[in-house]
Amino acid sequence: MAETTPEFTEASKCFRCKLPGEPAATVPSDGGSTLHVFFCRTEGCRWEDTSWVVQVMKNGTLAHRRKGEKDFPVMPQWQIDRARRQIEVIEHEQATGTQTGPGDWS
Repeated sequence: MAETTPEFTEASKCFRCKLPGEPAATVPSDGGSTLHVFFCRTEGCRWEDTSWVVQVMKNGTLAHRRKGEKDFPVMPQWQIDRARRQIEVIEHEQATGTQTGPGDWS
């Protein structure tokens, strides 16, 4: 059973603080693999309340974590503009102690 191997134990630890993660869910996946979701609950860790997934393949081995450059789709300019405007509104709210609503973001 893969869940008792040293590899699984290591994969279930937080990448930042290296302490064991809190199991949150175990979900069967297509092809017979199983996804194990963990959360870091270490107070003060940069990954506190962040989740990660450990995939156990049908044959009991762990899926290898892919390394390399991440590939994200290019955002349309209107989304970039809206996100920048939201940041400006939030910064203004923080500076003035005021709060606006989503209608002020466009």
